[in-house]
Amino acid sequence: MFSVLCQIQLQTSGSLTAVLGNNKYEITCTYSGLTSAQITGLTLKLRKGGLALIGIPPMYLNTSNTIHSSVQNRVVVARFGAINPVTKVTFNSITCDEAGSYTWSASFYEVGGSAETTKTATQQITVKGKRCIIDLVIDLN
Repeated sequence: MFSVLCQIQLQTSGSLTAVLGNNKYEITCTYSGLTSAQITGLTLKLRKGGLALIGIPPMYLNTSNTIHSSVQNRVVVARFGAINPVTKVTFNSITCDEAGSYTWSASFYEVGGSAETTKTATQQITVKGKRCIIDLVIDLN
């Protein structure tokens, strides 16, 4: 018996600054180092704190992405594919709540393995706008 070592890498678009209001910003995650079988079984999730915002199921399931109700009408998801390793989540309007730390997690099974492997990548989002500063002052009092 032998095992195949997977050198999956997750990369994000890095720290971002979004502007409050009807402005767009995009969070991206790129994978590399997967075999075609692993890509077909790849699950990708975007979390903010303990809240799962976006869930992208494996391609072999042929099911829809899940989007949390708090962002459902404000985001568009362009998922990765077999020849396109990039997933994009575009926010179409920005609220103060978008500020914070986001974590991408990718899960897949090794070739010939029975244990799931998970890799994560985190990025920070800052939101600029006067209303966010006012909300922060009110929250502090």
